[in-house]
Amino acid sequence: MNYTSICAMICIVGAYAIYAFSNPGTDGALFGTVMLIVGALAGLKIKEMQDGGV
Repeated sequence: MNYTSICAMICIVGAYAIYAFSNPGTDGALFGTVMLIVGALAGLKIKEMQDGGV
């Protein structure tokens, strides 16, 4: 786990937290689900890039 991937996760979680607190309810839950999926995909992509030595 290097600095870039940690940063990316913090940014994703931070963005979700801000959105969820400013828009409570269904929209927040829906957005949270989308952000979790996007975050997981981004994490996998970052890991692939690191494993590839890029």
